[in-house]
Amino acid sequence: MKKKNIILGLFFSILFVSYIIFNSPYWSDGEYKVTDNGGAAWIKTLYLENHGRVDYVSSIASNDKYIIVKSINSDKNNLTAYWIIDKSKDNVFLNSNEIVEGPLNQNQFITQKEKYGISQLEFEENWE
Repeated sequence: MKKKNIILGLFFSILFVSYIIFNSPYWSDGEYKVTDNGGAAWIKTLYLENHGRVDYVSSIASNDKYIIVKSINSDKNNLTAYWIIDKSKDNVFLNSNEIVEGPLNQNQFITQKEKYGISQLEFEENWE
């Protein structure tokens, strides 16, 4: 009986450690997280809680109010796009197309960053 409990304890310990390792986000900021997309492990997706915001995340940064994202869509000839999320306006009841600004090209992105006063915000994480 004691041997059975030890084996069972080891099994659940390994299971727990595996869960932590394989479900750890690449990046997080409060309720926002970048993890592997459930349908395709090579696609990194930005989520608010469990609600997808941006797919194909390749770079990301945030401050108290905004999140900026660069995506490179490998399914569309490596199409590069930029996205801006105003965290104060986001909530789980909104679809991503109601809150996420983008896709933007690089010039539009730079213009919008200046408009929002975040031109100094630079990408801090990169998975290109």
